[in-house]
Parts: sequence; structure tokens; C-alpha cells
Amino acid sequence: LPEIDQRDIEVQIYPNPTQGALNVVLELGDADKGRIEISNYLGEILRSEALFNGANQLDLKGFRSGMYFFSITVNDIVIVQGKQVLLK
Repeated sequence: LPEIDQRDIEVQIYPNPTQGALNVVLELGDADKGRIEISNYLGEILRSEALFNGANQLDLKGFRSGMYFFSITVNDIVIVQGKQVLLK
């Protein structure tokens, strides 16, 4: 895998809290795609999806209200981790 310069990568994740639709905007520089994993408080991965350069939208409507954790990787390197609140 080619190395990436994390300074070339920009990530926006909104809204937080969300009522179901989670927007992820990536500017990946030289990389062409990434991956997001969403897990619960036990660390169980509930969703894993490819992310592409530009705007991406994830549908979390099937999830229960609560706090979830996300991790975004590019070329197997974690570039962002955080918490996401889902309210219904």
C-alpha cells in the first residue's frame, strides 16, 4: 500500500447528534478511498463501509438510540476516531 501523508487528508463528520443520516466528507489527497467502522460500547463492530473521496452518507436508522464509536482508516492507517450520538 502506498504511504499517505495525513496532512493531506481532511475529514468532516456531521451532524452530531444525528437522527439517522451521518454525513462523512473526505478529502483524501493521494489516497482514493477509506473505510469507516462503527462499533458499540463493547467494541463490537456493527457496520463497516467503504468511503470515497468527497461526500458519503451512512444510514444509521436501523440502530438504537445511544452512543457509538467510529474509526476511519485510509490505507490501513487510522486517521480519525470519535463518538457519534444517535437520537430517535
